[in-house]
Formats: sequence, structure tokens, C-alpha cells
Amino acid sequence: MHIKTLALTTMLWALALPPLPSVWHAQTTEAPTVALAGNGRALLPVVVATTATPEVRATAATLADYLKRISGANFVVQDGDCRTGLAVGTAADFPALPPATKLDAADNRRREQYVLQSHAGGIYLIGATPLAVRHAIWDFLDR
Repeated sequence: MHIKTLALTTMLWALALPPLPSVWHAQTTEAPTVALAGNGRALLPVVVATTATPEVRATAATLADYLKRISGANFVVQDGDCRTGLAVGTAADFPALPPATKLDAADNRRREQYVLQSHAGGIYLIGATPLAVRHAIWDFLDR
């Protein structure tokens, strides 16, 4: 009985909230849609920085392997910048990242943070640390 009362109270509370200001809606932009594979071939490579650690490279190879299992397309892992492809690495690996994707590996409370974000040239799978990069690819594969 207590749970039903709580749920009903919460639902009524939510209905009583005023609508969000229209300025919030004006700032929202639709994320670009990115095609990964088509007709049995990869449309984007998996990209790592030339300075990527062996751990990050292994994570990128895992992503490429699972994408192949899912799509049947052969995804290559190649060195590059983050401007095109599935950029896999730490924020420190890619200095050209936009400010919204910057992460701080020095802050112990944020070492496992990552960013999954599509953009016109591909997708960022960026972590604060190599561990966070692994979290990013598994979260990406789970979506």
C-alpha cells in the first residue's frame, strides 16, 4: 500500500511541475545520425591516436571485432585524428577534441568518465583513462 501511495504522489508531483522554459528547447540540437556499415562493408574506420597506449589499441581492436560480428563488415583500426571515424582513446590522445568532450584523468573522482557523441564525421568514444575508454566501447555496443 505504501508503494502505491508513493508512486501516485510522485506522479502527481511530476504533473504539477510547470513546463520547461522555451529557451531550453532552443538550445537542444539533434545529434547527427552516423551509419557504421552498409551492404556488408564498414563505412567508417576505428581510429586511434598515434600516441595511443597498447591498452587503448586493444580496446579499439575489441570494438572492431564486435562490430564485425554484429554487421559482417570488416572494421579496420587505423591511426588518425578524431575528426573522422570511430575515435577511440583518451581525451589526452586527441588534442583536437571539442571542449565539450574534454575529460580530466587527474581527478580521481572522474577517472571512469567517458563521452559517447556522434558528430558530422563519426563518433567519439573518448574516456578520461584507458579504463574509461573500455567503459565507453561496451556502453556503445550495448546501445
